[in-house]
Amino acid sequence: MAREAIDLHKKMERYRCSPSILHPAWFWEVVFETFYHTGIRLTQLLLMKPEDIDLKGRVLTATWQGAKNNREHFVPISNALYPHLENLMNSAKMVGVKRGEQIFNVNRFSVRHRMEMMDSWQVESFYQKLSQICGYQMSPHRFRHTLGTELMKEPDRNLHIVKALLGHSNISTTLEYVEVDIGSLRSALEGRV
Repeated sequence: MAREAIDLHKKMERYRCSPSILHPAWFWEVVFETFYHTGIRLTQLLLMKPEDIDLKGRVLTATWQGAKNNREHFVPISNALYPHLENLMNSAKMVGVKRGEQIFNVNRFSVRHRMEMMDSWQVESFYQKLSQICGYQMSPHRFRHTLGTELMKEPDRNLHIVKALLGHSNISTTLEYVEVDIGSLRSALEGRV
């Protein structure tokens, strides 16, 4: 439902030629998809620079400055995320974003926003608006938990892969991100002979 809402706002902006409540919707779509597909922290997104996104190598760098454990880690760029990041990189080039500058910066792409740097308040404001539109609560941190939980539900689940993807230094931290749902518990019990 969130993707449909963002897509609707992209179309509204395109056809009405005026900002929607999620302006610029294309940019917020990139932010949404980046959190969804990578599970990076909000601070890591805000600190990301053009050189941290390697489209050719299909990897992005989550900086150590934004990590709780002060460790840099690398996140693969999935096929689903690639076109969004490519769009961001091309758009950033068109507005003159240079190496060393903040790449995820709504202020560079918006007719409404005028701050020099994008901050956490702007991202949180987007998620509040999107949550109101969709009727359920969303946040970048919620995506980290959801990603960890979903990856651990996969048939070929691997705790070390989830740990590496989320950039944790301790496996017990990763386990805190994995939520067990009642269906999984039921399946475990039903599987007993």
